[in-house]
Amino acid sequence: QLEDRLRGQLLQVKEERERWKREQEEIQSKVRNSQQQFEQVREGFKKKIEKEKGRSRELEKAKQDQQIVIDRLSDECQTVMTQVEELQEQIEWQKEQSSAEREESRKRWEDEKESSLAQLRQYHQTQLDQMSQREERYAAQIRDLQSEINDLLSEQTAHENEYEAW
Repeated sequence: QLEDRLRGQLLQVKEERERWKREQEEIQSKVRNSQQQFEQVREGFKKKIEKEKGRSRELEKAKQDQQIVIDRLSDECQTVMTQVEELQEQIEWQKEQSSAEREESRKRWEDEKESSLAQLRQYHQTQLDQMSQREERYAAQIRDLQSEINDLLSEQTAHENEYEAW
């Protein structure tokens, strides 16, 4: 009878040990799966972050291109102002002409000046409006990208913390 009890206890210990081994194997399997999933998520986040960094660099390049356009427009404006000064010098010279010629020349100069300035104003206004729209759009995209990057970094930190806690 003692022998039967000992065998029963030994059998029970053996079953407990096998159950414990199975549980340990399941836990290790879950840990491996979790590590693989975490690595996949991490790689996904890395790719997303790199993609967003690339988009951010593209937007910065576009902003630099806009600055080049602004500089070119400023140069053109300076050229037009130089032309206006030359026209004023011509007017001074024309003052020495007869009054009829002078009046006709002045009117022609005024017309040319007004036309040139109107065209220049219109052209510059159009360029500035377009650039302002692009700059607003790029600024919004940069803010969105920065927010998305911050969200991704927060998610990555949360996953890392969750993984460490697990």
